[in-house]
Amino acid sequence: MNLEYVLPEDIERRSFEIIESELHGREFPEKIKPVMYRVIHTTADFDYADNLCFSENAVDAALELLDTPAEILEDAYRYIIIIDLGVIVMFAYNLCAGLLRAIGNSVMPLVFLLLSSALNVVLDLWFIAGMGLGVAGAAVATVIAQGVSVVLCILYVMARVRILIPGRKHLDVGRKLYWDLFSQSISMGLMSSIVSAGSVILQYGINGLGTLTIAGHTAARKLFAFTDMPLIAMANAASTFVSQNYGAGQPERIRKGMREIYLYSLVVMVVTVLLMQVSADVALVLGV
Repeated sequence: MNLEYVLPEDIERRSFEIIESELHGREFPEKIKPVMYRVIHTTADFDYADNLCFSENAVDAALELLDTPAEILEDAYRYIIIIDLGVIVMFAYNLCAGLLRAIGNSVMPLVFLLLSSALNVVLDLWFIAGMGLGVAGAAVATVIAQGVSVVLCILYVMARVRILIPGRKHLDVGRKLYWDLFSQSISMGLMSSIVSAGSVILQYGINGLGTLTIAGHTAARKLFAFTDMPLIAMANAASTFVSQNYGAGQPERIRKGMREIYLYSLVVMVVTVLLMQVSADVALVLGV
């Protein structure tokens, strides 16, 4: 029996080709078409092509609802559209990185992330300062950098970890596993949604304070994200560690590992607070 290896992007490309053919060349507005296709792809329900309704200028209305200042409204709109088109790239990276971490390889996802971050900085400088593309250039740089990390992840999996490449037989794993994955993803998705909703509410309040405040808040958020990386990395590592040991039936190893993670997190938080107290002003001036 010959096993056929099918890459995720090949499966998705073929899926969208099927959607295109099934819709018989029906025309949708430029902004609506990718959303419509994505909904059909996710639900496998072609009735959405007839039943799904979009409010006119939905994105513009959302930006106005957030009280986005008029002078940056167009830039915000361009950034959202470009980032939205690159959502599949972020999904692909998280999928590949999650698979590698699941088998205990947390080093290579970190390497790819570091390379992507460095490339993002270089492209930001080129697109914004060199080519004068402004906010749209920052969005394009982000999508390209993430795309490079996805390609590196896929090439690494194909070259070194072919066990992660699924065949057709692996798609039939039973309803219980699908339900377990769905129930876990719902709780994680709900948690992320609550955090995102809080960020939207906060952004509404900040937008009313003017463009200078928005710029300052954005810089501070970037600095906070940088200092938060060690804790996020440890949280991801803890998730993989607990899952593997729970499956292996080693609860005592889980307890020992979590005690060490708590201690590590506490030390990192104390060091981070001290560093921010003495160097935050310098970091912001340097454009971190």
